[in-house]
Amino acid sequence: MTGNTSCVTKAWIEAAFPQDHVLIAGYEKAQDPHLKAIALDNKRLLSQLTDTYEFDCIVYFSQYLIPHNEEAGELERLRHVLQINRERPVRILYLAGPESIVTPETGKTIIRTANEIKFNQIGEVLQPYQLSAGEKQMLAILLTVLVEDNQSYVLFMDEPEISLHFEWQKQLISLVLKLNPNIQIIMTTHSPAVVMDGWTDRVTEVNDITIK
Repeated sequence: MTGNTSCVTKAWIEAAFPQDHVLIAGYEKAQDPHLKAIALDNKRLLSQLTDTYEFDCIVYFSQYLIPHNEEAGELERLRHVLQINRERPVRILYLAGPESIVTPETGKTIIRTANEIKFNQIGEVLQPYQLSAGEKQMLAILLTVLVEDNQSYVLFMDEPEISLHFEWQKQLISLVLKLNPNIQIIMTTHSPAVVMDGWTDRVTEVNDITIK
């Protein structure tokens, strides 16, 4: 187990993994005094652990997908875990917090026969202003891409994950490119979910950018 393991307790591990040998290697100190954990104070230590032990599964605890959490370095940590295990036969379980358990399916459908954008939910007609914050955010982004009609251009997005459900964050880049494969996307984000669906190698940490 790695990532934000400060909330992990010995009792929880015994209940969740009763037959497994569990190693805790976290970036924050464990709150449970009965739990023995390795402090990851540098990148090389995690690589050394994966070289020493043969893991069946890596459980990564994230704190980014909890609203208003902007802990610096989380994206780089997740990318590092993915990179050092890229060639290893290991499963990676990404735990993102209670909000991610809620399904993004809303039951809303677009009324295609209308001359304006309207939605239907269980027989009730909804206007765009009646959508949730996340639905409005996704609608605004996709409509912005759609009106460009497959033209080549650059789309700048600043923290597009705000108000978006975890599943929508993962699908965002793919949905944008599906609407317009000629687009170039430049974005800033605090959420690993936005890039974890095959885009982690395109990430640059702000700390790595220097102005000379």
